[in-house]
Amino acid sequence: MAFFLDTSIVVAAFDTNNRHIIDAIMGTHAEYIKIPSVTLAELIHGAHKCNNFERRMNDITNFVKPYEIIPFDALASSVYGKIKAELEAKGRAIGCNDLLIAATAMSRGGILVTCDKGFSHVKGLHTDDWSE
Repeated sequence: MAFFLDTSIVVAAFDTNNRHIIDAIMGTHAEYIKIPSVTLAELIHGAHKCNNFERRMNDITNFVKPYEIIPFDALASSVYGKIKAELEAKGRAIGCNDLLIAATAMSRGGILVTCDKGFSHVKGLHTDDWSE
């Protein structure tokens, strides 16, 4: 089973030095951890807003280096359309980037590792919170 890291879990590991997250990541073989390309994009966006861009980019580069970056592709697009329509029908909404990340994980049968409770509204998405 693959674990797809949401931006929230990576930021929590970076900014709070949460031992639960760090231990869970370090205790999982690198081949089972995946980084959705949208997560990487959000991390880079955050780096551009930091006081020390170069240091943060270095941290991001070193963090993602051992893991496979998973692109948002045609299969994920199909899942995205389905889950967005389901959420709209229920009057629920989550952010566009969160939908892209969820669709990436779901399209590959993975577990989304997140501390963002908003993902609980996505039917069929398997999540785990390594911050607890």
